[in-house]
Amino acid sequence: MAEQPQYTLEVPTAEVADPNEFLVVNSQQEYIRARDNSIAQTLGESRLKVGERCIFYRDDTIYFGTVRYLGPLTDVHIDGSDSMRQEHVVGIETDHVGDGLCNGMIGERQYFEVPEKKGIFVSAVKVYPMEFKASGIFQGIMQKKGQKRRNWKTRYFLVQRLFMYYFMVGANQEPYGEPLGVVPLFGMDILPFGGKPNGFMLKNKLSAGARTWYFSCETPSELELWINALREAKKVALIGQ
Repeated sequence: MAEQPQYTLEVPTAEVADPNEFLVVNSQQEYIRARDNSIAQTLGESRLKVGERCIFYRDDTIYFGTVRYLGPLTDVHIDGSDSMRQEHVVGIETDHVGDGLCNGMIGERQYFEVPEKKGIFVSAVKVYPMEFKASGIFQGIMQKKGQKRRNWKTRYFLVQRLFMYYFMVGANQEPYGEPLGVVPLFGMDILPFGGKPNGFMLKNKLSAGARTWYFSCETPSELELWINALREAKKVALIGQ
């Protein structure tokens, strides 16, 4: 039998306070479980409420939505699990048609009502409040490379615990409107990127399906500030502050 690869996570176990300790997992499934548990511990004081905005994971992709149902489901399959009673489930209206899998109905019960493929049921451990404050760990303006069109756009970024939200840039060089997207910081390596001046990238070496993010700062000094801020954000997340 072929030897299974090992993935090293920069995540301490619950018994380890030193963020330099490492947790070793042996599969993509173990990595996802470790990621979800770490995020749940860090955001443990946060509480989801019906009607509030949220972000959620499907595999290695983060989506936006609004909580429409909280509670149990009976005799259903979600998140690839066996058919069973699911006690802690979040019903979500996704922001975009196609991000979901249903219309809020499972079996013969309509838990909430949205257009087809705009509803989804997700285990509560994979759903987090969309919480961002005026002041995060760090914030400012950078350029970001698009995933589809591959062009560079100027965005306002706000680092908030385990995530880095990005926004349109307003007239006063401030964040404008709701976040356009969010960069997950869990498991990310901060690496140099030579394709653009003062560039760096965030790459998740532990998950083949995860997106690699590319950024460019205005000056070398700003690049240094962002690198230090992201390292600090990862450190704070690891020790659960």
